[in-house]
Amino acid sequence: MRLPKLGTRFEGEIPKNIEELCRLGYVQIAEVNIAFCKGRNGYSLSDRMLGCRTEFEIPYQKKDEVVQCPNCGCEYDYDDIVITLKRNKELVRVDYEKMTNKVIEQVQATGCTVKSIDGFLDKKILNVSGKEYLMFFDCFGSADLMLDNESTNTVVNIIFGNSENLKYPDSLIRFDGIKIITNGFNDEIYILRDLPSSNLIIEKLRRVSEVEAEVLKLGSQATWQAVENELTNFFLQEIQIRVIEKYRLKNLWRIYPHLSRVTVNAAGAGKADKITIPLQEYLDELLVDQFTVDAKCYSTTTVSSSTIEKVQHHLSKDGFDAKRVIVLATTNNVTCWEDVTHYKNATGQYRLLIFNARITAVIAVYFGFDNEFLEVIKECINGA
Repeated sequence: MRLPKLGTRFEGEIPKNIEELCRLGYVQIAEVNIAFCKGRNGYSLSDRMLGCRTEFEIPYQKKDEVVQCPNCGCEYDYDDIVITLKRNKELVRVDYEKMTNKVIEQVQATGCTVKSIDGFLDKKILNVSGKEYLMFFDCFGSADLMLDNESTNTVVNIIFGNSENLKYPDSLIRFDGIKIITNGFNDEIYILRDLPSSNLIIEKLRRVSEVEAEVLKLGSQATWQAVENELTNFFLQEIQIRVIEKYRLKNLWRIYPHLSRVTVNAAGAGKADKITIPLQEYLDELLVDQFTVDAKCYSTTTVSSSTIEKVQHHLSKDGFDAKRVIVLATTNNVTCWEDVTHYKNATGQYRLLIFNARITAVIAVYFGFDNEFLEVIKECINGA
């Protein structure tokens, strides 16, 4: 649900967003007493009432006044009816304009500009560091009109309600309006400033497929010694030193989380055909502790459970306490993805991280060292 309409009633607890907006003075909640016309037994026929068995609202009144059901006319003493009372909350005021104006004020306080669009209260033009976005507010109830707009790759949606159950386009950028009112627009301005354009994102997605194809092609020509040494060292070092690229990538994944997931072929009888690898968690745990590395460079080689068993055997002989097993492969022939998920489920960490050709290509492209990575593979081939 978005921000509820006027007259909405709540049984039990008020939603957190409504409670916070009420505290900030943008909405008003009133208590509503609901009674049940249950009738009344009596010693004489004149004292008995059948009642209509319906609910009705009781306006505020003194306890010594008679309460009358508007549906059937039955009259009750307050003490008779109070035992059936339900105390609900009703949304009686929402100051939409005040809410949006405060958000705009917070946005402009960061140096961004906001321009109005004639005829629209809920839509503005937001300019952040020279980049323009169409900003609209969901509190006016017209957000559905924008969700069908093909230009949503540049749309910023300011939400005040609970949007968890709503299906939005992946390209829509959403910010919490209450958070902006309370804390300002400082976090959001950096997100929008450093977010790549949709054209650049599409360009990178296309580049990933190109790099993946090259890795598969070149990987079969390099020796395992070269891949395990030069290529692996280069790959891990670039991830470690490219701090700015890592920040930008996390920023991108924060806004477009679907881009952080890579689908891989699980393979094997009795297994799921495909599973999803969350690269955000992969990268967060990649260089946290000591690790050992295994390299699989031949495109005909399959990374299987036996591969993992060999790596574990190496671990038992190592003179240091390795916490991670990293497998770098120039192939997509991996049949042990279930081992990756098993370690994660059992320990809460990715103790086993497999970088196949696809995942390696994604990391190289988004970190910006894809050309250098392919050159290193070629050097591995030429130096063999």
